[in-house]
Amino acid sequence: MQRLCTKTNIIPVIGKADALMHDEMAAFKKLILKDFQRHDIRVYPTFHSDERETVAEIEKRMPFAVIGSDEFIESPIGSGRKVRGRRYRWGAVEVENPKHCDFVFLRDMVIRTNLQDLIESTHNIHYALFRSSKIRGSMVGRPEVLLQSDEVYDQQVEGAQLNAKQEMQRREEELKETFLARIRGKENELREREESLNQKRAQIQADIDSMRRALANEP
Repeated sequence: MQRLCTKTNIIPVIGKADALMHDEMAAFKKLILKDFQRHDIRVYPTFHSDERETVAEIEKRMPFAVIGSDEFIESPIGSGRKVRGRRYRWGAVEVENPKHCDFVFLRDMVIRTNLQDLIESTHNIHYALFRSSKIRGSMVGRPEVLLQSDEVYDQQVEGAQLNAKQEMQRREEELKETFLARIRGKENELREREESLNQKRAQIQADIDSMRRALANEP
């Protein structure tokens, strides 16, 4: 794992989490994390993620203790509720129940919250290091200008990513301004309609009062 963590993102997972009690699982997780630190094993997202606001919450669950099952069970029995899980003599465990295992947190990190960050860290860190080492290893004795092309390529990729992010932010701002302008236009239109209705209501009330006075003055 020491060699592997320099080549790809490692997400630590503990299988068959239903084999341990909660306190046993907590102790086992602490032991694994100590081994990672002792042997300098760099796992994702602690060392490679740019999404720092989500790392602290994810680290509370690492390593992810998961349960696997290809069957659906009824839980609780008689409820009619079908979930993916396992049934034992002492009860049932549900794959997607956060009280039973960390599967939902692992799924959310890989598929939802950190998917783009995983792709970018794989390209910008692991692939860049691999590519650079291969190019430098095959260019012994060749001109330095060829070695610099790798750095130029990385700079171009970073520049393109930065430009894309800035363009996305600009478009978001434009959409936000357009949306707010439409809201303000609708608000002004409604305000004008309300004022017009109030004026008509006041005119009708004035006409009614005038008619009442005229009727009262008749002999």
